[in-house]
Amino acid sequence: MHEASIVEEMLEIADREVVLQGAQRINRISLQIGVLSGVVPEALQFAFGSLSLGTLAEGAVLEIVRVPLTLHCDRCGRSWDGEHPGDLCPICGAELPSIVAGQELRLLELDLEIGETLDECIT
Repeated sequence: MHEASIVEEMLEIADREVVLQGAQRINRISLQIGVLSGVVPEALQFAFGSLSLGTLAEGAVLEIVRVPLTLHCDRCGRSWDGEHPGDLCPICGAELPSIVAGQELRLLELDLEIGETLDECIT
């Protein structure tokens, strides 16, 4: 399960930010995951629940923002939400559109507890 290694890396990044910000706790981690990223959100949540135990992220919320597949036709210039990377352009029928979105795997935001207040830190 490569989701476990993704969570490990995400927690390392979050821990570095905790040190930089002087935070005591991680309350929420937001990830952006494209439908073509190969990441299974349920497996990611499971791995996060297990791997965050005993860390500053224990009990934190893992928020997953799904990014749909967006394609762009280089011939007619139209963009659309697609089902498959090889979809034909719905306007001109061109083949092999460019993938504009849907492959992302990005740490969007950390909500950190600093002292008795919350501080949002975008990474």
